[in-house]
Formats: sequence, C-alpha cells, structure tokens
Amino acid sequence: SLNFMACPVVVTVTWFVADEKKAGGNCVTTTGQAMKLREQPPALLLSEGEEIPLERMLALELIENPG
Repeated sequence: SLNFMACPVVVTVTWFVADEKKAGGNCVTTTGQAMKLREQPPALLLSEGEEIPLERMLALELIENPG
C-alpha cells in the first residue's frame, strides 16, 4: 500500500456507485485528502473514511491549492 501521510494530497474523485436494488447506479464526486492507496482490495482511502474502489473510479484530479 502507498501512504500519503508524509505528503498530504487533496483530490477530487468521481466514481460509479451501483444501485443495490436494480440495474444501474450513480456517479458520485467528492473532494478530500487522500490518506492511502490500498492494494487488496484495491481502493483509495480518504481522510473522511471514504473508501473508493479503484475499479469503479472514473476520474481523479489533484487539487494544487486547496482552500
């Protein structure tokens, strides 16, 4: 796994969230501090506790000057 604690990185991530009751789902976008890139199962972990599966990630943008 890759840990971002030594060099905080703020990102905006868009990923697909499947609907649990029917076919389809929604695209969700959030901005947060990346904490760790986990190998198994592959996911990006944000400081707010969000776990984004890499196979569902659609876009990743680095925020250079957050605030």
